[in-house]
Amino acid sequence: MSKAATRAAGLATLPGDEFGPGPTMPMLPRTWDQQHDN
Repeated sequence: MSKAATRAAGLATLPGDEFGPGPTMPMLPRTWDQQHDN
């Protein structure tokens, strides 16, 4: 997948269930390499 075709990241809100409201967590593209950003 080229970097030009990479979709933007954002926040995903998952639906709640019997355990309470759903968590909100950042979504990162598969091409993001965390080790190179540190």
